[in-house]
Amino acid sequence: VNMNNLKLENNFQYLVSDSDVTLVNYLGSDTLVTIPDMYNGINITSVGPFAFAFNKTIETVIFSNNITVIKNNAFNNCESLTDVYISDIAAWCNISFGDYSSNPLYYADNLYLNSELVTDLVIPDGITDIKDYAFCNCSGLTSVVIPNSVTSISSYAFYGCSGLKEVHISDLSAWCGIEFGNDYANPLYYAHNLYLNGELVIELV
Repeated sequence: VNMNNLKLENNFQYLVSDSDVTLVNYLGSDTLVTIPDMYNGINITSVGPFAFAFNKTIETVIFSNNITVIKNNAFNNCESLTDVYISDIAAWCNISFGDYSSNPLYYADNLYLNSELVTDLVIPDGITDIKDYAFCNCSGLTSVVIPNSVTSISSYAFYGCSGLKEVHISDLSAWCGIEFGNDYANPLYYAHNLYLNGELVIELV
């Protein structure tokens, strides 16, 4: 790391390049942390490994839609986390998470979309891939709607979503064509109930 590229602003330490910025460390003790969109006019696109790790004060984290990568252990042992706020489900589904504790939901459990607690998750049409660990430990989810555009759901995407009761689809052949990364990629692992166009599937045709 070129130390000249490390910048500090408002308790965030950044690694700055010409094209993007990585948030490498949070040095503050606020209970609510908002990850900024930009540093010095350059998009903040990634969160580095252990960036927030072992922070015992953060309870709420608010994400920008610019984040595309969150590295291993970014939120490791952030055990005070209770709430994660986002404003775009599609952007969230596209984040590459490094492992369980790179996703703050692993500790927080509660996901808010535009300040509303998400219990009935609707994956937007057009999404093709739900990335690894995307909704890991989001135990507040009770149902999920998977659109026909989804072709892959990566490993552990729904791990720990123990509150899930319903999975809703509108095309059985599209559902059968989804490539699941492992058992915990499939929300049915917890939900058990599959609904096709609003009707509970009890006989597969």
